[in-house]
Amino acid sequence: MRYVTTHGALAADTHAQRPASVSLRTAMLEGLAPDGGLYVPESIEPWRDAEIAYRNALAIQPEDIETKQALDDATDRVVK
Repeated sequence: MRYVTTHGALAADTHAQRPASVSLRTAMLEGLAPDGGLYVPESIEPWRDAEIAYRNALAIQPEDIETKQALDDATDRVVK
C-alpha cells in the first residue's frame, strides 16, 4: 500500500524530489509530509454491509449466548 499527502503537493509539484506516493515505512518515519499534510492511503477498499454489521456486533460484546445468537442471525440476514 502506498501513501499520499492530504495537501497533494507531492503529486502536483513536477519538480519535487520525492515520488507522488511513499511507502508505509517513509510515512511512519516522517510522520507529516514535507508539505505539512498528513499521509493517507492512496485508496481504501470499501467494506461490504455484512462486514460493517459484523464489526458492530463485535463491539457490543454480548454477555449471553442468546444475544450472541441473535447477533449472528442478524449478520447472516445482511449477508444474504
